[in-house]
Amino acid sequence: MKKIQSQIIDVRNADEFNKGHAKGSINIPINELANHLEEIRQMKEPPIVVCGGGTRNKKAQELLKENGVEATAGGSWKSFS
Repeated sequence: MKKIQSQIIDVRNADEFNKGHAKGSINIPINELANHLEEIRQMKEPPIVVCGGGTRNKKAQELLKENGVEATAGGSWKSFS
């Protein structure tokens, strides 16, 4: 297992997240991400955004970048479990 210092944000919907997710990750669905920008900005390290297959995490990274928040697109959450 990889040792992760950054917070993992899973941008899938709550039902998907509840069926399985990386240990220690938090769930902020992509359609709610803009409402959590201040919370994300306060994280000690740039977050890693993940999803199910690799599409939504890239969109989430772009949304965060457009709002001045550095983040890493991490691909599938399964890479971190």
